[in-house]
Amino acid sequence: MNRGVRLSLMRVDAFRGITNPIEFNLASPITLVFAPNGAGKTTLCEAAEWLLTGQVERLREKRDFNQTALRSKFLTNQRDPTVEANIIVGDQRRSLLRAAHGAQQEARIGGEVSV
Repeated sequence: MNRGVRLSLMRVDAFRGITNPIEFNLASPITLVFAPNGAGKTTLCEAAEWLLTGQVERLREKRDFNQTALRSKFLTNQRDPTVEANIIVGDQRRSLLRAAHGAQQEARIGGEVSV
């Protein structure tokens, strides 16, 4: 039995520097992310952190985490940041969605998905 959580596909929209929805295929046993500075490598990691934990440690102010720090500053039509992924927990495959709504956030775990 495999223990732990693994992301296999992650979709990010309106999150930090990401303006248009983008999908990251993380299905390989090892995924290498290589890009120049400013391309969004840290944003990818922060999106995964927020999806799984509900906060981004680097963006905390003292003890509080403000959801507005996640909003894309480049959007003219303000959409709520969303991150969703197909995840594998142990032997089960599920979908996970986290969305910010103002200062609130919503997290949903969906049923069985094919990966």
